[in-house]
Amino acid sequence: YTCQAYISPAEFIQRNPERSEFFLKKIKKAVKETRGEIMFFEGQPIDALYHSTCGGRTESAADIWGQDIPYLRSVDCEYCSGTKYYSTLQVFSVQDINRLLGENGSSEISVRVIEKTDSGRLKKLEVNGHLLSGEKFRKMLDLPSTFCNFKIDNDNLVINSRGYGHGVGMCQYGANGMAKEGKTYKDILKKYYQNFEFVKLDY
Repeated sequence: YTCQAYISPAEFIQRNPERSEFFLKKIKKAVKETRGEIMFFEGQPIDALYHSTCGGRTESAADIWGQDIPYLRSVDCEYCSGTKYYSTLQVFSVQDINRLLGENGSSEISVRVIEKTDSGRLKKLEVNGHLLSGEKFRKMLDLPSTFCNFKIDNDNLVINSRGYGHGVGMCQYGANGMAKEGKTYKDILKKYYQNFEFVKLDY
């Protein structure tokens, strides 16, 4: 639950005073209409991971966590490109990088990509001689994702990131884009998850 942006219904109403009733009715309707419907893989409910914005391609579980999960593989996404999280720019000074690495002597920034995932995200890189995983680099600099490229400009590290989140599973903004084009919830789920089946439970 630590990665979820959950709020209570009361807080939701407080944040959306004008449209809360409309949204809550839509949520209740969706829950009622899909009651008992489960996505199964090999006789078990899937771990239906999701993230905010993939930036054009989702990530595979194998590349980010080292375990190949047949329903969590990388897919192209052409539905989240118009969102606010699709592309972001951040700038870090030499002093910022030194502080984050726990150093104070370096007068320049050196970054070398060692390995990328199949989707193009950072897997391993070297920053001022420090070997880092893409995920550690992301957390260290508080980047929106590991789907990024960078350049050194006037002794600053300029990072252009695509998407927001780990990138595995369903892209929420992509799903919203598909829905706006008239795709059904089953179309959307089949886009972002693979090798599963829908099972209807009687309850």
